[in-house]
Amino acid sequence: MIELMQKNMVFVILFFSALLIAQDSNDLISFRYGFIGQEADNPDSLFIVEDGSVLNSGDGLKLNFEFEKGTFSYVAHLSPEEEYALLYSSSSQEEPEKADAIFTTLGWKSLDEVTGDEVFFLLSSGERLQKLEDLFGKYNQAKGKSRRKFSKRIASELENLEKIDETKKSSQLVQRLEKPVMGGVTFRGAPVGLVMEQNLTHKSESEKRAVAVFRIQHK
Repeated sequence: MIELMQKNMVFVILFFSALLIAQDSNDLISFRYGFIGQEADNPDSLFIVEDGSVLNSGDGLKLNFEFEKGTFSYVAHLSPEEEYALLYSSSSQEEPEKADAIFTTLGWKSLDEVTGDEVFFLLSSGERLQKLEDLFGKYNQAKGKSRRKFSKRIASELENLEKIDETKKSSQLVQRLEKPVMGGVTFRGAPVGLVMEQNLTHKSESEKRAVAVFRIQHK
């Protein structure tokens, strides 16, 4: 009888441990992204742009990203002139039926003559970030002092979204992928070090909401 009770107790412990692990994994949100650069005077010179990289006016920049189906993903940008823009919102896009992950790109953009830091905010959440969407909607309609007021509110909201509870800091992770990924699949068959337009190079993962802040020094 004692042996049977011990076996049952072990089974119960294993069952609840597996249940807790499954719940934790279900709460994880992740996305992959990659910034690709192109020299202004050499269109064949594709290179991976890292956080903090220096790019010059006229250089090309392309953002690729892939997020999980069923999540809400956003890309916001802060220009050197302190102007905000919501470059992408998945809530305004239709999701393909037969896909576990959604790959998209913002396409090539040339850096203009206004120099300074170009800051990108990439976010993916299990819940729609309605407040952030509303703030950008009001910001785009506002002018003068009203626009500056909404700019401060956007900055505050982005800062709040970046914050992570002390107990969850260890789960927040932005890492460089070991191998380049193209369009949602591992890219094979190319020489080592070859950079492609569709490359994804980094991954951000955390509980319930994943965030990556990417800064480019525009010279």
